[in-house]
Amino acid sequence: MENHLYQSRNLAKFFSPKSIAIVGASSDFTKLSGKTFKFLLKYGYKGKIYPITPKYKQIADLDCYPKITDVPGQIDLALIMLSAQDVKAVLEECTIKGVKFAVVASSGFGETGAEGKQKEWELKEIAKKSGISILGPNCQGIINLIDQIPLSWTSGLERDRLIKGNIGFVTQSGAYGGAIFNMAQEMGLGFSYWVNTGNEVDLNCLDIMDFLLDDVNTAIIASYVEGFRNPGKLVALAQRGISKEKPLIIMKVGRSEQGQKAALSHTGALTGSDKAFEGLCYQYGIVRVYDLEELFDTMLIFSRSKRPKGNRVGIITSSGGAGISVVDKCNDLGLRVPELNPVARKRLSQFIPPFGSTLNPIDITAQVTNRLLADGPERETLKKCLKILIDDQEIDILIILMAMVDGQRAERAAADIINISNETEKPIVVIWLAGALAEGAYKILEKGGIPLFKSPERAVKAIKRMLTYQEFLKREKGTKE
Repeated sequence: MENHLYQSRNLAKFFSPKSIAIVGASSDFTKLSGKTFKFLLKYGYKGKIYPITPKYKQIADLDCYPKITDVPGQIDLALIMLSAQDVKAVLEECTIKGVKFAVVASSGFGETGAEGKQKEWELKEIAKKSGISILGPNCQGIINLIDQIPLSWTSGLERDRLIKGNIGFVTQSGAYGGAIFNMAQEMGLGFSYWVNTGNEVDLNCLDIMDFLLDDVNTAIIASYVEGFRNPGKLVALAQRGISKEKPLIIMKVGRSEQGQKAALSHTGALTGSDKAFEGLCYQYGIVRVYDLEELFDTMLIFSRSKRPKGNRVGIITSSGGAGISVVDKCNDLGLRVPELNPVARKRLSQFIPPFGSTLNPIDITAQVTNRLLADGPERETLKKCLKILIDDQEIDILIILMAMVDGQRAERAAADIINISNETEKPIVVIWLAGALAEGAYKILEKGGIPLFKSPERAVKAIKRMLTYQEFLKREKGTKE
């Protein structure tokens, strides 16, 4: 798989260090240099923390040390939160101490001009000669959500609990990447790891992707990037992703000339030809997204949906008009919406009123959703309709659209959807148009791992991206066989 293009690094202790030195630690937990300390304590980090600062004797009942070389124990990772001119000396101390990983938070390097680039080159030389792996500079660190190790100070960590999931996320932008992390947490979309690579003097986004491809906790790899320093390595990683059926979802910016100049001044990243990148994505099955909306929708459907075996869509809706809008979007994007076979239509007609429809889309009308409030056999009407569609061999994907189904009706409908999903290998995607009125149902679907959208168009676009990836995998498998 073209492994000659790069050398994999053993990053196990980078993601799960047993001991951490915080260089420039502060007892003021409102400062950046104190926030990481606070978060490590808050989320119950089980390893050893060594505050490195000559200012204090202790912070949070932990002994402080003037220098890294004064620490009596082993240090797996050093977090450096000092000014740019002090970083080189600290890294040299790290090499003496035998520290293998360093996260350099400091700004003032390649993003500032010629003098900063010189400082950056010096860090690169230290990494090359000593073997220490450096993340940054100008970065916001890493968050290991699997083991609850928040080695970062991003404000998204200011919450009661962290939601972990199966998405490994890597970003070259700190603030933007932090916003993505925060938004994902708020919508219940869990990451396995979050990493901000910053200026990438040593470890870069592809090194992180390399680790995530082998990580058992990560099923999807998503990223925000401004440019790649080694396209050949990206190709090799994409090929590994194909063999493991782990999709690479990449939001790459800098398509315009102005955007490319901005990227160069931001992190020093050379964005390269956008057309070349587009061709690479097409050739190697990389799922490219173009904005934040597409990024979240794509992460959502890949992380929660079962994989479709074909592109034939069954649509069941409580609103005939909304169902038509879904059909139109499916047709726009090349998804098939076949008519149901006569047997399935006859079975559905037992439950759907005459003013509804047993065609595809299936309009169950509000009458069926109102039966969810019944206590007798009528309570099972929606579930029976869903079961008929799931059992239809000419349907590969089921879209369920609920318009203004709220309150207890919504919660009962969500529970029925979960039950049906547990009985099938076919993907079920839900579109719910009721705003906060169906909040209870949303929580049920989230807990049950069902992809939920609040826009028909966004849902169908996300399904299309998933189908395109699945079709790519099928072609690749057919070629090799």
